[in-house]
Amino acid sequence: MVAPLNNTPDEVRKLWNIADAMLPHEKNDIIERGNKIGKELQDQGSLRIDGVGQMIAKIPLALYIRWQQEFPGCWQDKEFVESFLKDNPQFSAVKRTDTRNSIIVP
Repeated sequence: MVAPLNNTPDEVRKLWNIADAMLPHEKNDIIERGNKIGKELQDQGSLRIDGVGQMIAKIPLALYIRWQQEFPGCWQDKEFVESFLKDNPQFSAVKRTDTRNSIIVP
């Protein structure tokens, strides 16, 4: 049985501090994953998957969730995705002409 969460301000502060302390590690992990994903995408190129479309990006799950929490619905906004991939080219797949596009979250 899971103990109930104590919702006092002190407990919330503790949880916030834990999450805040994890951010540098999480950012470093995302950078490492980005470099690995960038190399994979460069090696394989943009793959078209039947029924899904053409892969345009691979976004690490933690990064995807962080952005979604901060800006709900952002990943459905074409301008946001284009801007994100411009600022983070390591997550972008090589584009080929296709009207169906997909973002893969590994």
